[in-house]
Parts: sequence; structure tokens; C-alpha cells
Amino acid sequence: MKTIGYHKLVLLTLVSLICFSLGAINRVITEDRVPLSRDYEMHHYDEGTVLSNWYGSNTWAVKFVASDFMVTATSITVEKVSVYFPTLPTSGVVSIKGYTYSDDSAIDPQEGEQVPELNVVDYSVTSIGWHEFELTSSFTGEGLWVVVDNATNYGSNYMSSALGSGEHSFYKIITGTEAHFVSFSDIEVTQELLYSIDGLVTFENSSIELVDGSLVQESESIWNFNYNTRNYSNVTINDAVIELTISLLLYFQNKTILMIQLILFK
Repeated sequence: MKTIGYHKLVLLTLVSLICFSLGAINRVITEDRVPLSRDYEMHHYDEGTVLSNWYGSNTWAVKFVASDFMVTATSITVEKVSVYFPTLPTSGVVSIKGYTYSDDSAIDPQEGEQVPELNVVDYSVTSIGWHEFELTSSFTGEGLWVVVDNATNYGSNYMSSALGSGEHSFYKIITGTEAHFVSFSDIEVTQELLYSIDGLVTFENSSIELVDGSLVQESESIWNFNYNTRNYSNVTINDAVIELTISLLLYFQNKTILMIQLILFK
């Protein structure tokens, strides 16, 4: 009897290490963490390496917001949607629907209007991997919800996620007669579902945006400015000049002197 009890304890411990319950949904941590190939032009929120496989909900959604991809963006035009399926659905089919994004539908896609250009019903998933869905015509709006109806379950049917903020990925739960959406960030999961969209971002002002930058010291007197940009123009950046204003605080005899120095980096 003691031996049987010991094996039960070990089994429960192993299960607790790989399966995590998070309210209405659960996940299995993946072991083979290989980065997935993807069209570099696709917009997405995940890092690209599968970390978790999820089950416990029948509906999984990601909101794509134009301003997430460029601060000055006013709208995004979507032509194609891509979803990663790590398993074959138990029923063999899934449905993919689109809903408009706005402040009113920021946390619930069904508060928006259904997008007729993206309404794929009973799509047969016959292979594991990325599946692309072209819209019947391009959709333009402030953002787009991509909602997948896929009845997941433990052991045979999942939806995958990779590293990300968790603010854009949602799942639907039903409490009594009420249905509502919960984000991954609400349950403190910093991962995003593996969805992508293909299209164009419409923006105001410049078509080139500075994302971040840092000063790197090469020698005692030489500093380089390394920076990353988003380039939505058709112009290739071969040589750029950054105009940088640096504020320096110098201290002399307990008196503070503020100096402004203008430096140009190529």
C-alpha cells in the first residue's frame, strides 16, 4: 500500500509541473521550443517560439490595433489573417470571424460589429502549422479582432502562445448564462496567441518612426548611437542622421549648472 501511495504522489507531482490551471483555461508547457517561421511582413504580438499549449475554452481571440504598430497610425487595412494550429481539431473544423475594434469593443470583440470580409465557417484543419485566410475584400478600420472558434481539450486539441505582453490575447468563458472575454494579462500570463495579420498601416506625419535608441561607448572619446526604426515608406534607409539633444548636469562648489549640448550622429 505504501508503494502505491508513493507512485500516486510522484504522478501528481509530475502533472503539477507541466499543467497549470488558470481558472477556466489550462495550459501544457511545451518542451520543444523551436522558433516558428513566419512572413516577416505580417503584424503580430508574439515572439514566435511556442511556450504553451492551451485548452479549456471554445473561443480564442486576438485584437490588432493600428496604433500598436505605429504611434501615429490612424487605421490599418487587413488583407489576410494567419493562425497557428498546433494540433488537429477534435471536430476537424474551426471557424474564423472578424469584429471591428474600437474603444467600446476594447475588451470584448462581440461589442464590435462583425466584419463580413472575414467569416470562415467550418474550415477543415488538415495539417499542423500556419493556416492563412484571405479576406473576401480588404478591411480598413482602427483595428480588427480575429476570433477563432475551436473547441480545445486536454490531450488532443490546443491553441498555442508565445512570449508577449498578454494584453491582446483573449479567451471566452461562460459563467452561468453570461459569457465574457478574459485577457491573458488578466490572469498574469505574459504570452500572446499565435495570430498574424497582413496589410497596410495608415498614419499621419512621417512614414518613419524612431522606436528606441541607446548610446554605446566605443572609446574614451567616441560614442555611437544605436537605434531601431519602423519604416513604412518605400524608401530604403542607407544612411541616417540623428539630431540628439543631451542635457548634462555639472556640479561646481555645491552649485548646479545645466548645460545643453547639441550633437549630431550619423
